[in-house]
Amino acid sequence: MNTTFGVRDAFDWIYAVLHSPAYRERYAEFLKSNFARVPLPRDRALFAALISLGAELIALHLLDPVAASILADPAVRFVNPNGVEARLDGRKADARAPRRPALNATG
Repeated sequence: MNTTFGVRDAFDWIYAVLHSPAYRERYAEFLKSNFARVPLPRDRALFAALISLGAELIALHLLDPVAASILADPAVRFVNPNGVEARLDGRKADARAPRRPALNATG
């Protein structure tokens, strides 16, 4: 494990924490009235794991198939604004591919 971390690592860590269902549930009332406060991790291993999860989550939210390899799977499809199923690379989805839930503009 690295002995130092940079700004991007801190961003990835905070992103992971703020998107954690446990964090959101525990601090729900506080988040309604104030800025989010990010608790410090227990140890370096947890910190490193959260950095990794945060980076992966950011890649998924940005639909980056290079950083989030699951998005490169041809079975992953999206519904474009015209209501047409397409793959992330813009090609039409193959009707013979196994059906999986499609993501659309509303979530």
